[in-house]
Amino acid sequence: PAGAFTSNHTVAVARVPCLHDQETVLLRLKRSFTSTSDDSIVAFRSWKVCTDCCDADGCVTSLDLGNSGLESAAGLDPALFDLTSSLRYLNLGWNNFNLFKLPSIGFERLAKLTSLNLSNTNFSGQVPYNIGRLTNLIPDVGYQVYAKLGDIVGQLAVPNFTSLLANLGSLRELHLGGVDLSQSAEWCDALSMYTPNLRVLRLPFCDVPGPIFRALSALHSLSVIDLQFNRMMSPFPNFVANFSFLSVLQLSHNDLEGFVSPKIFEHDRLVTIDLHSTYEISGSLPNFSGHSCLQNLLVGDTGFSGTIPSSIGKVKSSKSLGLDAPGFFGNMPSSIGELKSLNTSKVSGLNLVRPIPSLITNLTSLEVLRFSECGLHGPIPSSTDHLIKLKSFAVMQCKGSGGIHPHIYNMTQLEELVLPLNNFTGTVELNSLWRLPNLFHLDLSNNKIVVLEGQDNSSMVFFPNIIYLNLASCSITKFPSILKRLNDWNGLDLSNNQMHGAIPRWAWEKCFNMFEGSIPIPQYSAVVLDYSGNMFSPMPHNFSTQLEDAYIFKASRNNLSGNIPISFCVNLEFLDLSHNTFSGSIPSCLMEDANSLTVLDIANNEISDSFPCWMSTLSRLQVLILKHKKFFGPLAPSSHTSRVTCGFPSARILDLSSNNLSGTLNKEWLSTLMGMMVIVNNQTSAMLEQERHQNQVYQVTTELTYKGSELTFDKILRTLGFLDVSHNALQGSIPEAIGEPVLLEVLNMSFTGPIPSNELSHLAHLEALDLSSNELSGAIPLELASLDSLTTLNLSNNKLTGSIPESPHFSTFSNSSFLGNDGLCGPPWSKECINDATTPNVASNHSKKKYGDIVLFLFDGLGFGVGFAIAIVWRW
Repeated sequence: PAGAFTSNHTVAVARVPCLHDQETVLLRLKRSFTSTSDDSIVAFRSWKVCTDCCDADGCVTSLDLGNSGLESAAGLDPALFDLTSSLRYLNLGWNNFNLFKLPSIGFERLAKLTSLNLSNTNFSGQVPYNIGRLTNLIPDVGYQVYAKLGDIVGQLAVPNFTSLLANLGSLRELHLGGVDLSQSAEWCDALSMYTPNLRVLRLPFCDVPGPIFRALSALHSLSVIDLQFNRMMSPFPNFVANFSFLSVLQLSHNDLEGFVSPKIFEHDRLVTIDLHSTYEISGSLPNFSGHSCLQNLLVGDTGFSGTIPSSIGKVKSSKSLGLDAPGFFGNMPSSIGELKSLNTSKVSGLNLVRPIPSLITNLTSLEVLRFSECGLHGPIPSSTDHLIKLKSFAVMQCKGSGGIHPHIYNMTQLEELVLPLNNFTGTVELNSLWRLPNLFHLDLSNNKIVVLEGQDNSSMVFFPNIIYLNLASCSITKFPSILKRLNDWNGLDLSNNQMHGAIPRWAWEKCFNMFEGSIPIPQYSAVVLDYSGNMFSPMPHNFSTQLEDAYIFKASRNNLSGNIPISFCVNLEFLDLSHNTFSGSIPSCLMEDANSLTVLDIANNEISDSFPCWMSTLSRLQVLILKHKKFFGPLAPSSHTSRVTCGFPSARILDLSSNNLSGTLNKEWLSTLMGMMVIVNNQTSAMLEQERHQNQVYQVTTELTYKGSELTFDKILRTLGFLDVSHNALQGSIPEAIGEPVLLEVLNMSFTGPIPSNELSHLAHLEALDLSSNELSGAIPLELASLDSLTTLNLSNNKLTGSIPESPHFSTFSNSSFLGNDGLCGPPWSKECINDATTPNVASNHSKKKYGDIVLFLFDGLGFGVGFAIAIVWRW
């Protein structure tokens, strides 16, 4: 309750007036706030002169102003610290202190304080060390990441975690969500040493440095562990299975790796386990017992695999099942229909070959039902109309078919209807869907549906507040006038339709519709902006305000020209300006202001510049496509003293083809491509397939040149590596380090010299090798004959000499594999060696090292030079 002043006494006694000094303090504190809502008016309703403010002995022991809509123009008033004699509970959470710093002195005076809540208060600066002197404290000072007041987010920091905890030996609960702990590498040791009785540990959104050290295993009393959204790199802490009191384990959105012990799921007290979006972990679900207390099981977007056990139906307490991991297979067990309390069910990866299971109609408590990337087929069963509480219904990238049953229009609680990338057919009238008063997210894209406007709706009294609307590829022929009544867009996609004519100002996302004129930037900030495949020109020069919240901007295949605007130097993750006529250079402000940039595609423009080595400072950059432009100069810096390495440690796709780059491709530069050397556990997860935001599905594609052809990759696996430097002025031999980037997909350049035998021996799963039409010399390495998986070989048109190695699979290759090498001899080549005894016998090499299946090419680059390619394709 807001504004509560109470005593810790429970015996009923006569009321007495506040102590005068405390009344003065409270009234001064009231004046320091500005009321911003009805809640704040209620909070101070009884704060009047000569009005009793507490019971019993007249001492304020509890001050609760949490979630009162208060705002301070001068920070926290020091008057608060005059409540020194009795204050035990202080809650200022969910108010706005406008980025003022917490007072560095004062908190130590509140010696009797046992509970402190400063969460979501929009404070900034450091957490005062004197809070650590409150030896009876249970602090909650975090979740600043959610303190969004306008566009401002506060951020508290703890530079020395040890100093904060050193005197808190009685601490039972620690809540520091959103507090910056990035400088606290000693956090595990500090917790185990100074807080031995800790029961609740909540450090989400704290940028906590990994790993999770085993020192944490000393905290045997822990019942709640919340370390979500830290991107912490660490082996999975299986030791938590030994915590007798463990009830909540939340480790989602981290970079943990390794196998998850099934023992954790069998814990008798466990209520919540959330491992969602922890891509590199693996494991399987155990057989559950009827004694399980599990309510929330979330393993979506992980490397979990296997079947879902039928014993999951024994977990009667289940409320939320997140089983949307691509590795799951088999049918969804019918026993799930026995979970009457289930309100959330998310399923992915199941190899279902039957219609959407009717068992879900028994789950009448369901509020969220989502199927994604499944093998489901058939229509949506009409019996789903029994799910009267359903708020979110999604069938995404499955094989749903048939028409959309009219019963959907009667599900009045529905807020999200998301059905993209299926085979649904028939017509859908928007006017019928507007009968769903709570609908805010509608996605019917990429089906075989024809969307019509329907009958006139001008007389409708209630109208849904649609925020996300995706009607891409819905055979729409004109802008539906009904959309004019939707004012609060956050995402609108009408792409790949057959609409023509003038563009309404409210319709700002449009691709493949051949619209002309200047790009219509929305009045307010948006999340996804896609103008691809039109004839827009020119590009506005100042629209950085509208990009403040955007994370994807695409304007490929338009008529845009001039310099790339510096407005793009914002916090974008995906920027695609390919296939335009931009000129000049890449704006260097991207180095300082685009630290979140993951994908940059500016292929096929008229940009002329030296190779942008400075882009190697973009630590998150995974895809860089600069092909078909006029970049020149070396790939490596000219001076060894340069601070810029020209390396791209996170890059998975690097396309620098068809420029004028010079020099050599040396070992040192290849060694910087660390992103192509890491083998991930979750082999089937997509790196760029779909970016989801606010439960939207946005189809992200990447166009690459593969074996001389332009191919659009709709699904880029996280195991894919692609490097193309063909059609440049690079020189030299095949680099000795070519085997190091084990995830490498394509590498193109001109080569001379021998085939590097030692490096090729690392490619144990090589299936196809094409080294044709180069200036390669010397003998064919014996290691090639040891690659048992090799099924395709082309070494033609080189200067190779000596005998062809013998092996069972080499004998299956035809003469054409060796044509144009006059110095070769021995079978299967028709030319016999003078001394057959010199022909080596090669034993098979059964390597156990785990790599992907690899395809290697070295070929003539379409008349522009000689190319080399190596591809790794994971199979599952």
